[in-house]
Amino acid sequence: GQGQGSYSDAFPQDGEWEEAVRKLRRLARSKLLLSVDDRKAMYDYKKEARYAVAACRIQLAFDMSLSSAQARARELVRSHMGTLFSVPQHREFFYWGWPSEPILADAAAGILHSWSQTSDNHSPVIKILDEALQDNILDRGETGEVVARTVLLMARDAATRNADEGKFSGAVSVRDFFAALLPPVAFQEFLGEEPEKFKDACISFTHWERWRGPMSAEALRRCFFRNVAIIAPRGQKGYDLVIPVKDKDLFTIIIVQVKAAVAPTTGAMQALHTRNEKNGESLWGVNPKPESREFLAIVMEI
Repeated sequence: GQGQGSYSDAFPQDGEWEEAVRKLRRLARSKLLLSVDDRKAMYDYKKEARYAVAACRIQLAFDMSLSSAQARARELVRSHMGTLFSVPQHREFFYWGWPSEPILADAAAGILHSWSQTSDNHSPVIKILDEALQDNILDRGETGEVVARTVLLMARDAATRNADEGKFSGAVSVRDFFAALLPPVAFQEFLGEEPEKFKDACISFTHWERWRGPMSAEALRRCFFRNVAIIAPRGQKGYDLVIPVKDKDLFTIIIVQVKAAVAPTTGAMQALHTRNEKNGESLWGVNPKPESREFLAIVMEI
């Protein structure tokens, strides 16, 4: 098993099922890479394979008005587990992407971890993001949000205690997440005078997905156990990203707003512990005792 908060908790926790899950992960890795050998160095795979590994976790946003982006997207759909959603009648472009798939995201996390062991000090996912920017295939209007999703996911991965055992999904302490995300001084300011703050709270996301339906407490619970964090609908005001949080038997959120860094404040990132009943109620449209729903807000200046 992978601990509380993993999609694999749905499987029986015995040796036979654990072996079946391992085989499924190996299959997912080979499908993403289009190779049965998943132990080669990062640049020994095709560029599309590298994009697939990053995109199914951080949702790389392609600019589909560009022929170069369309060519890459066609190859990702054809050979690297991208999903074609629809083709308009004019056929000038198509809608595609990466729906939430916990096993694929878990497989991609394993690939990135193995690449990081043979890499220099730069994160493999950062290298892939830079490569995509140099390739001129990304939607430049979403660059800040993509970088924010990457940074948050890197912090989550850094806080994962079982990576060396091949376990990448499952619950991660909120305190460990913020300790990985923030410099030590900022982390101590975040805790303030409450050293026991959030000691029972945890997150579980391994990938991002753009949210299209109504949000509710039940939807939040399902996202947590699918190991997915939420990209807000386009045009959403006030926040851009949502990370589900489980605190004992309650579910709450970390909301993230991404801003252009025009005039940096003290610290490019501010972690704010807040209690706001009215905002909590209007944000989710649910009212199961909103006074008990503390949530965290992060403002990222990028």
